[in-house]
Amino acid sequence: LNSILMGGRNLTIYFMAGVGIILFTILAAMVIRDLVQNRRIRQADQTIHILGESFYAIYRINYQTGTYETIKNSQDLEPVLQARGSYSTLLQTIRDLVEPSTYEQFELCFSLKSIRQRVAEHIADYGGDYQRRFGDTYKWVNVRTLYDEKLAPDEVILCFREVDIEKRQQ
Repeated sequence: LNSILMGGRNLTIYFMAGVGIILFTILAAMVIRDLVQNRRIRQADQTIHILGESFYAIYRINYQTGTYETIKNSQDLEPVLQARGSYSTLLQTIRDLVEPSTYEQFELCFSLKSIRQRVAEHIADYGGDYQRRFGDTYKWVNVRTLYDEKLAPDEVILCFREVDIEKRQQ
């Protein structure tokens, strides 16, 4: 009689232990997956940071609403340019820095109308070199708009990189 009663308890204990082992295994797999995913996220973040260091200014431009959001601002514009605002305000601020004889071409190439046209033509990467004032001197900078329809269908990235040394060597 005792063995019959204990057999039922043993079955329950074995069942509970089995469920516990399964749950522990699932939990361990989830922890390992999260650790691997966090490592990938850290690597992607480090890669983005390294790439971002190549540019002295990066802005997200919503060409539908005509607005910008600052991702990285140049040091000389931090006091005068808000983190978000109208794209026309950003262009107006840049106007004071781009070499005056080339600003008209700059504005034509990077106007909202021009950006929208490139997006419609599926041009993912567009840019040019301009002279920009840093303090008292002008240096060459490369300005690019980058577009990825899948990641940000209403936005382009506008980025600025100093290329003065490369230009002068050419």
